[in-house]
Amino acid sequence: MSPGRSARQHLPRPQLWTPGAEAPWAGLPSGARRLTVASIGRSISAGALETSPIDVADVGPAASVLAVLAPAADDELEVIVTRRSRHLRAHAGELSLPGGAQDPGEALVDTALREATEEVGLRRGDVDVAGYLHPLRTASSGRWIVPFVAVAEHRPNVWIASPNEVAEVLHVPLVHLLKPGVFWEERWGMGDMSWPISFFDLGPDVIWGATAAMLRDLLARLLDVAVPPRQDPATWVRT
Repeated sequence: MSPGRSARQHLPRPQLWTPGAEAPWAGLPSGARRLTVASIGRSISAGALETSPIDVADVGPAASVLAVLAPAADDELEVIVTRRSRHLRAHAGELSLPGGAQDPGEALVDTALREATEEVGLRRGDVDVAGYLHPLRTASSGRWIVPFVAVAEHRPNVWIASPNEVAEVLHVPLVHLLKPGVFWEERWGMGDMSWPISFFDLGPDVIWGATAAMLRDLLARLLDVAVPPRQDPATWVRT
């Protein structure tokens, strides 16, 4: 990794930073890094994702996002990613998963599905929600985010349904995210502490921050690689 590694969007890298850990799947042989419709089905059936109901009433404002896994060529899989509109006040132009803030009285899984419908026109009947990943809390908003994972039997028909929020819809192959050198990590100094920041190289673009951390968690789980939560989810009340 070189210090100049960058992307089309602005990366607020601090002056104090160091290289971080390698990809969780770096030790797997190349043949074991292939994720197919069949292999993720086995992983999900074996409990790769969180499924216990959660109650966020006591942890403040919450949000959720949806990682939609859909079949692509050669039985491979892709994940739907959006480029945020450059008119947005926060994270303009960055790559993220469809999602947003929870409405009062709304279940977080319904938040993720609603936002995906509003942003990219996803029809709820086109996907099955299989579970969720470790919740994350962002430094910028202080809001807990729950990443839900949905699986589509066929590639869903998605588009820029909300131009005010979404500038572009991308279908990112998982096989690319798992290639050597695509994932990297940096530790950014924050006061007396440093924090791991994840990145995925997409050529002229990069997926980074919370979205990259979610995808790192997802890929590791689907590959049966143990990854501890980046933040302690003990404050989440399981019902």
